[in-house]
Amino acid sequence: MGKSKVYGTFRQTNFELMRVICMLLLVAHHYCVHGGILHTESRYKVIALLFYPAGKISFVAFIAVTMYFLVDKDFKSIRFIKIWLETFFYSVVFFLVSLFYATPVSKSDLIRNGIGSLFPIAGNSHGFAASYLLFYAFFPFISSYTKTLSKQRMQILLVILFYAQIVSSVIMTVTGHMQPILSHVQLFLFCYLLMIYIKKWAPRNIATLKVSAMIFIVIYLYIFIIAYFSNISEINIFKYISALTKDESSLLYIIAGFALFFIFKNISVKYNPVINKLAGCTFGVLLIHDHNFFRAPLWHNIIKTQDWFYSVHFVSYYIVSIFGIFFTGCLVDLFRQNLFERFFLNSQFVQRCCERLDCYVNNETIRG
Repeated sequence: MGKSKVYGTFRQTNFELMRVICMLLLVAHHYCVHGGILHTESRYKVIALLFYPAGKISFVAFIAVTMYFLVDKDFKSIRFIKIWLETFFYSVVFFLVSLFYATPVSKSDLIRNGIGSLFPIAGNSHGFAASYLLFYAFFPFISSYTKTLSKQRMQILLVILFYAQIVSSVIMTVTGHMQPILSHVQLFLFCYLLMIYIKKWAPRNIATLKVSAMIFIVIYLYIFIIAYFSNISEINIFKYISALTKDESSLLYIIAGFALFFIFKNISVKYNPVINKLAGCTFGVLLIHDHNFFRAPLWHNIIKTQDWFYSVHFVSYYIVSIFGIFFTGCLVDLFRQNLFERFFLNSQFVQRCCERLDCYVNNETIRG
């Protein structure tokens, strides 16, 4: 299985290929969701419904691969700083870029939005990035606790989180009463504990390539069929059934996302430096194309999705747009990595500070 070394860790090409494919699917998903075709009567809306579950499943697959490696590692402050700086960079830069396309706003709104872009966790940055940063800040404490958990206590904790994050979402959809208990941080915690349980105690045959592929295909087809009939039918039963596929916290998305991860875990991919390099840019692609302020200008002013909803060339333009956004985002992120990140993170001062912080957090003796 091909591997390459990046920032002191080995990147396996099969997982890197998964990251690339999942990011392309996320872009395709966001084209449909934020581009507006779901709200039209275009015959191509069926394409949007087909790619809608792909984005949600890919989101969970990204979490799964992150947790797969995280459960065996200690907290590293250099990782937190790297993600924080990347999130901060794109939050600020694309807030400024979005000003060229924004409709006139009041001075107070402009100042408020500008200040919000300066805070990657609590401000206006991407929700996935903010939640992961907060989860990773908790990680050394979570890791210390989970290392001592027995199988039975882990099961109890998973059941509690399962109810809080997944079952409650279904109940909320049915009752219409929204309790403020759902969060991406909680979803990260659930997936982290689930990955620990799978690695330690789950039967080996549940994560084979054949089983994972079958689970993924069945769930994907089910989600697509339900989404299709929910969209064209007024029968309420489809609305309630679709509650199981409401968002990334839905049970079917979590199962399908983990299944997709195990599909790639079980395939062997020869080391490919191009794939690994592109995969190293996927987080940047996410932060660029799904930026809170830049999102609308991207789809409506640059890509101009609304001009193609009823065009016979929609499919061609859809594919070109997805790959164009992905590769443009990769180029931007490679520029950022080489100009801002590489020299800063590898500097002796930063490395030394991170080493001291790691020792402090992990209760280790500082060397030297």
